[in-house]
Amino acid sequence: MDCRPIALLGGACKLGAVLSHQLAGKGFIPILIDHRITNGLNIVADEPRARFREAQPSASETLRVLEECCRQMGPLHGAVVLLEHGEAYLSAVGWRALMALCIQEPVFVTIQSLNPNGPAHKPDTEIVKRFNRVIFKSDHTINTDDESLLEGKKCEVLSSLTGFLMSEDSKLIDNQIFKISI
Repeated sequence: MDCRPIALLGGACKLGAVLSHQLAGKGFIPILIDHRITNGLNIVADEPRARFREAQPSASETLRVLEECCRQMGPLHGAVVLLEHGEAYLSAVGWRALMALCIQEPVFVTIQSLNPNGPAHKPDTEIVKRFNRVIFKSDHTINTDDESLLEGKKCEVLSSLTGFLMSEDSKLIDNQIFKISI
């Protein structure tokens, strides 16, 4: 089986759990990069094809962990930036450093809530060729405590779209913004 690691920056959350399961089912190796240890270990216990690496959102620590993953599994095939925690990791590392750890034509997806005051990472289009953004609007938080780890319907919607955008089936979709209400 082809080793296709995908970094899930800020992935130790319910959305990261559902996305890990879906990406692993498509043959990817989801690598959750996050500082929330208990959440990350619970996700890996539920989805043994996923990996968890603890890192604080600092440039040196995040790069060290990503480089270690690349030495063990090969270059990244892309990354998913999940909500505010993932944006902190991306801000710390930057697009150029992240791209240096990837295959020649990686795919990137950011998932963010519709917040006009929130950060909006825009890639350097000379470096990042395949980048899409999923923006969701919700009446309440996506990670509510009343949803069990893999049963959140909102997570399934976002995860399905993200999984499709990471796949080869969507390789001609680039630089698009998908706005959905959930």
